[in-house]
Amino acid sequence: GMENLAGVVSLGRNIGGSRFFNGTMAGGPLGPFFVQAELSAADITRLYNIGKSALGL
Repeated sequence: GMENLAGVVSLGRNIGGSRFFNGTMAGGPLGPFFVQAELSAADITRLYNIGKSALGL
């Protein structure tokens, strides 16, 4: 599965850590989101659509 209990969570960073993402990243209801389960594509779509609905999009 996708479980890695020892890994550090970092957003917008490439492997090696020398370059950082300098663009725009959605937050709040549109993510990123964290759950303690492996998500299917359908699960991700459902969570994304819940966020869009919350924002009235």
